[in-house]
Amino acid sequence: MKHLLLPLRAIRARAVQARLVFISYTLALMLFGFAASINTSLRGISPNPRAHVQLDAGTAALVSVGLLTLLILTGSAIALSVRSHLRELAVLKGIGFSSPRLVGFVFLETALPALAGSLAGLALSQPLAMWVIHLFPHSELLPVPHLTETALALALLASAAVAFLSIIVPAYQVMRLNVSAALARFA
Repeated sequence: MKHLLLPLRAIRARAVQARLVFISYTLALMLFGFAASINTSLRGISPNPRAHVQLDAGTAALVSVGLLTLLILTGSAIALSVRSHLRELAVLKGIGFSSPRLVGFVFLETALPALAGSLAGLALSQPLAMWVIHLFPHSELLPVPHLTETALALALLASAAVAFLSIIVPAYQVMRLNVSAALARFA
């Protein structure tokens, strides 16, 4: 538990970054859950297997664009945060924190808001899908949209993968951080 104190304080200190990550993940996973739910509902009414392939391809394209956007936004936010807080990271490294531990802190600064945003986005996706389904004429004839366990697991796995991928460049910066050069730049 004490290992989480420093990342939690860093999240409070970098509230703008944490909010951006939370909002990005919320919107992306809401899109993911919405697309998967609507796909499930529409597959239930189409007997044509060819239509299923087209529907799955459209859903995959929509989700891919959302995840790519999420990766770019999160990666940019984390990289900017690391660049703007190099002095603090250099001080921590100078007093004995190892590079892998600092990378772990940067990952937790991303992972905690990302997890909260993912859960919020998935929770909001179902009411959104229900609302959109009710916009269709004769919506009472359509199957109720829902997230399958596979789609939920895939969403959480994609969320974790994007969080991991978004810290690769900042982690590399932290690993290569030269304490004396970073502190001399700010002196």
